[in-house]
Amino acid sequence: MIPRLPPPLWLLLALCCGLGPAAWAQRPSMRLEPPGRSSAKVRFELANNLVLLWATVNGTDSLRLILDTGVRTGLLTDLSGLGELAFPDARPITINGLGGQGPLKALATRGNLLAFAGIVGDSVDLNVLEQDIFQLSEKLGTRVNGLVGFDLYDSFVVELSYEHGWARFHEREGYQARRSRRGVWLPLLVEHGRPFVELRIQFDDGRWARVKLLLDTGASDALWLFPESSPELELPRDATPAFLGEGLAGEIAGLRGTVAALAIGPWTLERPTVAIPDSASLDRAFVADGRNGSLGAEVFRRFRVVLDYRGGRVLFVPNPNLRAPFLFNRTGLELAQPLPGLRFYVVDRVEPGSPAALAGLEAGDVLQALGGTPALELDLGELQRMLAKARGRLRVDAERQGLRLKALLELEDRR
Repeated sequence: MIPRLPPPLWLLLALCCGLGPAAWAQRPSMRLEPPGRSSAKVRFELANNLVLLWATVNGTDSLRLILDTGVRTGLLTDLSGLGELAFPDARPITINGLGGQGPLKALATRGNLLAFAGIVGDSVDLNVLEQDIFQLSEKLGTRVNGLVGFDLYDSFVVELSYEHGWARFHEREGYQARRSRRGVWLPLLVEHGRPFVELRIQFDDGRWARVKLLLDTGASDALWLFPESSPELELPRDATPAFLGEGLAGEIAGLRGTVAALAIGPWTLERPTVAIPDSASLDRAFVADGRNGSLGAEVFRRFRVVLDYRGGRVLFVPNPNLRAPFLFNRTGLELAQPLPGLRFYVVDRVEPGSPAALAGLEAGDVLQALGGTPALELDLGELQRMLAKARGRLRVDAERQGLRLKALLELEDRR
């Protein structure tokens, strides 16, 4: 199975939302329905490595929420098309995040009824953005209304099977840790509602460094590193300037590259991709907790993962994707789907100086074909995987103000 690619917008949603202020700091109280069950198995959809769950809020039509370990207070980003949604208790707040712009206006609400298949919480806090700045539906090519995390992870022992597309939420009381010949339990530290683990990474000079990483199921990348957090960290030799995404407060610039290896228990993953935000984009709060970076879903999708917040442990069991190569988009071309469900794609961004920029492509161009395959025959995930796998030359057919364009991207395989 080919790895799914990290799109450039939501890589730090988990981090930003994790710092978002919660107006009320009560402990979540999600429960299984009907009573007496020991677990609930919920099917999910994967969109660029992100887990999407169907949910309802205060009796609304179904919403789709990203299940995100980095989210301390649930965040609703887009309520369009849902009709009227009433919140029993709300007040205005501002939320800060990465990027160079100012804070965003939002509502902090409490006492909400949040429900999933077989799971109910009747006193859940949610933050609601006044403006959908992320446009997650366009970026993922499928409907997305927000993110949820701590309410579920703290209430249950959560088991995620990326290979089979399901999440199982176990009652904490009576949960028996499974012994697995193929898996390994690692210590998990939960600070301010976010989970951290210590792992080792290897640089190209052969040196290993121990790092404290946020386990971030809301980030599509394999790794994020903050070199300024430790003198033992260094920039990858193949690092190149890149647009990494958008946080709650603006664009995030930085570098992309690879490190030699990542060790998780007895397994060594070779050449994982790494994103490094620049110091201007990185808020001091992100390194104040002593972390050196984040571990994202491009790694998680290679395992069955069990997160036990209250027990302070995490289980990794490898699946057939363990040795799949790590890939990322080197073209400098980012695509969006303005109308999710309709195979109409536009160029969302072109990185200056990239192969896409040198070939003459511009933001706003309408994609007609990629690598000779008509865009109408591909979904957004397939297009993103093609961009990631591209080496040598890649032909892009586009249209700009009624004029047909034929661009040839010259790519270099640095590995």
